[in-house]
Amino acid sequence: MYIYFGGASHGQREAGRQIIIVGAVIALVAQFLTLASSIRRMKTHQEEEPTIILLNVEIALTLTNLIFILGVQSTTNHTTCKITAVLLYYLHLATLFWFLLSSVYSVQIICQLKTPFKFCIFCVCGWLLPIIVTLFGYNFNERCFETNLYCWVSPLRGVLFSYILPVIFLCASCTILTVYGLRRVTDTTEDFDDVYSHRKLLKISVVALPLFSIIWFTGMVALENPASLLFSIIFLIGDTVLNWLLFGCWLPNEASQWKDMDEDYYDDEDDFDDEPVLSKRRFDDQPLLSELYEYNTHGGQLYSLRVEPISIISTP
Repeated sequence: MYIYFGGASHGQREAGRQIIIVGAVIALVAQFLTLASSIRRMKTHQEEEPTIILLNVEIALTLTNLIFILGVQSTTNHTTCKITAVLLYYLHLATLFWFLLSSVYSVQIICQLKTPFKFCIFCVCGWLLPIIVTLFGYNFNERCFETNLYCWVSPLRGVLFSYILPVIFLCASCTILTVYGLRRVTDTTEDFDDVYSHRKLLKISVVALPLFSIIWFTGMVALENPASLLFSIIFLIGDTVLNWLLFGCWLPNEASQWKDMDEDYYDDEDDFDDEPVLSKRRFDDQPLLSELYEYNTHGGQLYSLRVEPISIISTP
């Protein structure tokens, strides 16, 4: 099928390339589910920044996977293959940058910065900075993009500036931010649930960023040497674990959602307690026609109203 093996002149259906595509398809299922879940949550939590960050991460991951499945082995047209290679490189960088920005956002919330970054700055950095790095890599070392065997970055053509240095910088920055943020967790006065969620995001980011870097490298090596199954299997396992990890761990679980609903319910009950309540009591030591009413106000004071019996029998 063209969708899996393209129209390459070296289009032998090696087992290694089949394993790579199978891993990408399994990961794509998790990416679609995460996208649907994040969009569904955005309808009720429109200003929840962690969900917006997850949405951007999943957009980059999903586009990367779709282009990888559809075009990484379509080497028939040289120009189209070169565009695919550059686009895949940009989307991989964008995904790494968004993992780092997730750590930056969580740290600024935990540390309670007086002048936090506006979220539009995160969007600009997440999508524009990878363009600058891509243009620099393309102009500095254009031959690192393979267009004969596949359409991606070649691990044999100067990956020092195109892969190793950017990945080391991003991984080191994410690790430093995570360690600093986790140390500040005990010193913050923020709400415990909010701090716990950001601590979880820090842990996810510091795991996901190097894991995605390993997936990127093993994918390049597996395409360069498809006869070897080792890197193809590592790519399949890593890609599957990463995307299903994001699906299962990034979004708040249902228990926290039920907890929020319970808190809203109890808040409503407190509102009812503030309303005046008219209660009726009858005491055994009172006459049958004598009734005692107590009027409860918001201030907590009780005012008693007594209804005395009225006789309708007149005496002569």
